[in-house]
Amino acid sequence: MPKPPRFLVRAPAMLLGAMVAASALGAQRTTVVVRDGTGASVSFAYVAPVSGTSATADSAGRALVTLRGRDSVFVRVRRIGYTPLDRWVRLPAPDSIEFTLGRVVLQLESVEVVGARDTPLATRGFYDRMERVRRGATVGHFITPEELELQLPMNLSQALRSARYVNINRVGPGRDVLLGRGGCPMNIVVDGMLVQGTAQDEVVEQVPTSINRSGTYRPPTMGRGGNLDINGLVGGNEMAAIEIYPSVANAPAELQAAVSSGRGTCGIVAIWTGGRR
Repeated sequence: MPKPPRFLVRAPAMLLGAMVAASALGAQRTTVVVRDGTGASVSFAYVAPVSGTSATADSAGRALVTLRGRDSVFVRVRRIGYTPLDRWVRLPAPDSIEFTLGRVVLQLESVEVVGARDTPLATRGFYDRMERVRRGATVGHFITPEELELQLPMNLSQALRSARYVNINRVGPGRDVLLGRGGCPMNIVVDGMLVQGTAQDEVVEQVPTSINRSGTYRPPTMGRGGNLDINGLVGGNEMAAIEIYPSVANAPAELQAAVSSGRGTCGIVAIWTGGRR
């Protein structure tokens, strides 16, 4: 009886090997639970696998991330006020992994300050809006102080490079604009005030103004063509956090008010400045 051709015998083995390799490098979704030394949840910690997808924890310290690797993956966990944590995670990982962060303890004379306090971002409603988006009340994307600390962007364009709902488009040498869906120029808000006089206004006819009593945020210096490039608004180390909303209509009411005289059909990029620690 004639023997079957060799390639017919080898094909199943080659296919099986490819399937095993693909499985070994496949993505695995895992819930990371972040706590402090007392066992309390660390809310809004940023969990960033080097290979996979990152996520910010919810108010209970839970973050659903994707891990990708052959046998292990390096994971970084950051939260302002806590010591950074870097750890290798062996794959396949369990459905839930718990990380413990040590709190940064400040000493004032002989008094240890370890209690949590409201940060400037918290008082501005940043984390409240993040929770609203997480619950599905609205749609948005958040760049936290912890993520910015890992990115170390030089300017706004770099900070938004991998953000959702916004595209960076160049309109001239060294002049970027932020476009939303349908190519609509985004409304830029800095510390709650609508920005005017930037390259964003070069792609629309109407220059927006602010209804804020303290006036529209006006950049101190102007660039070519009389309008400032968006990367001249805020330095990379001045950005504390960023919010992006694809539509003003679905944005939180407090940000809708800031852009009521702007481009109503476009989205919002809200930048908060200040220290990240």
